[in-house]
Amino acid sequence: FKKVMIPLLYGAFTGKRQGPPLYDSVDILGKDRSRARLLNAIEFLGGISNKKMDILTKSWTKKDCKELMI
Repeated sequence: FKKVMIPLLYGAFTGKRQGPPLYDSVDILGKDRSRARLLNAIEFLGGISNKKMDILTKSWTKKDCKELMI
């Protein structure tokens, strides 16, 4: 899981396969810009179904994304 997800997250947040630690990158970018970059990456990869988008939105609002890992 990590070998696939980490490079994707680096690509979404920094535009590169590697870079500074992801937590630092997200902290520097800020909440809104980080979220926008993540949503742009999702759209670039083909989007997300309405059902999954509802789950994502609810999880984001509750600040609990455990449901996304299922």
